[in-house]
Amino acid sequence: SIFAKYNLEFELLSDVHREVIELYNAKFVGLGGIEGYISANRVVVVIDNKGIIQHHWVAENPGIEPDYAAIVALAETL
Repeated sequence: SIFAKYNLEFELLSDVHREVIELYNAKFVGLGGIEGYISANRVVVVIDNKGIIQHHWVAENPGIEPDYAAIVALAETL
């Protein structure tokens, strides 16, 4: 399986109908200069054990990365 091959301890998500990127405001239009092309943007969502979104970050474009240390620190407080 792909999980064993890459030693993954989590499930992967395929969003071919772009439902998740719509739900989490992760839609990016025009990637690579292709007008109207819709792809997933870089987004970080931290959800607590009660299902409440505690943090939602959206990049200006898919090439920008979040402050990973701050996200880990936040997750450790939940």
